[in-house]
Amino acid sequence: MSLTDDGLTFVDKSGYFYRFQNKADAKRFLSGVDGTYEVIQGGKNWESAGGLTLRASDRKIVRPNGDWPFHELEATYKFSPEEAAPSLPATPEEADPSAPTTLYVYKQNGMLQWEMSLTDDGLTFVDKSGYFYRFQNKADAKRFLSGVDGTYEVIQGGKDWENAGGLTLRASDRKIVRPNGDWPFHENDASYEFSPAATR
Repeated sequence: MSLTDDGLTFVDKSGYFYRFQNKADAKRFLSGVDGTYEVIQGGKNWESAGGLTLRASDRKIVRPNGDWPFHELEATYKFSPEEAAPSLPATPEEADPSAPTTLYVYKQNGMLQWEMSLTDDGLTFVDKSGYFYRFQNKADAKRFLSGVDGTYEVIQGGKDWENAGGLTLRASDRKIVRPNGDWPFHENDASYEFSPAATR
């Protein structure tokens, strides 16, 4: 199924489709936010709000009460958030589990500033220059890497220095802000791209 231009509907070449019930659900699903998403099924000349539900935590297709599968023909799904950076794998199957997960950081003018790889500790993204962002605890790191919406204050640093200066990753719009929400944090640290799917 391919996403149509309305940003709400996935359509198979047969004409069969899933349509989100509202734009808020569609945006959260497409951004990789955990949750359950009840969709409308349909095809040529028919549609039904029959309770088909996409459960993001384990990618199962369930009934509204959580019973699995929804139908023998609709049991599981695979999906990579649409906003993934273009150079990252398009789907989880294409992701090499041994490959580093990458955080792309952009300047206020939209130019790429840092290309940071996740280190083995699972807490730190490091640029080749040595500049890094480190999560303050494993719980924050796990939530961010899993695509959970929220704000994540990180420690910045480099060779022989680090600073808990309030640099905050805001997952809802991928902006880098100050703890009070002011944007940008700095002209060189303004926005980011990240694909949770690449962590699988």
